[in-house]
Amino acid sequence: MQTQMYSNKYKYLVKYNAKCACTFIRILFLELHKNELKKPPTNGHNDIHLDFPYIKNSIIKKKIHIVRNPYNRVVSMFTDKYIGKKNNL
Repeated sequence: MQTQMYSNKYKYLVKYNAKCACTFIRILFLELHKNELKKPPTNGHNDIHLDFPYIKNSIIKKKIHIVRNPYNRVVSMFTDKYIGKKNNL
């Protein structure tokens, strides 16, 4: 699942996929842009895009897409799900 957050004030879009430090990215984006919110932030795990929506005709000056190394992601998933060990990759 891909999530995107848009800063209307600074005109940039941040996209990220699951399992690529998404919790940290959401917390950081919210902290940096909380002054843009007109109401308290949504508490849902993946609902920050509702607080900072990208509207199709919005002006974008920068796009940032955050991804995780696919090899590290597969190794992490395999060791967590099939071997049952935590691997800090």
